[in-house]
Amino acid sequence: MMLMSPLKGGKPNSTGIQQLDIETGKIVTEWKFGKDGTEITMKDVTNDTKGDGSIVVGSLDGKIRLYSRTSMRQAKTAFPGLGSPITHVDVTYDGKWVLGTTDTYLILICTLFTDKDGKTKTGFSGRMGNKIPAPRLLKLTPLDSHLAGANNKFHGGHFSW
Repeated sequence: MMLMSPLKGGKPNSTGIQQLDIETGKIVTEWKFGKDGTEITMKDVTNDTKGDGSIVVGSLDGKIRLYSRTSMRQAKTAFPGLGSPITHVDVTYDGKWVLGTTDTYLILICTLFTDKDGKTKTGFSGRMGNKIPAPRLLKLTPLDSHLAGANNKFHGGHFSW
């Protein structure tokens, strides 16, 4: 079982994930996310396919990072933020699309790219580098936003399986 603590050390968001062995009730693995010695806080984590071990992280700086099952120290791919904190993330079952949720819009990102050998990969299995596609921004029209009210926010966008 994977666990995140919503409060740790008085901070409002988690900076890591813990793997719990359900049979023994003990933490067997812990992953911390950071860059250049600075911890990266997160609110939500989801897998790219069932049980394959890859992780997608949406952060308060608006970036979405893809980690492979082999290395949790550095993201394979980091999609630049658009300014708003990511409050939720979801991934298609095949890992080809990532959906990030912010308070005012959804961001849809294709993770597919062609590597130097001509093979099609996802951003979980290889570094996309400058092959990161432009994200698709999904938001309400000004009229719908006005009708929804000032305090309405997007919550947890999901792909349907």
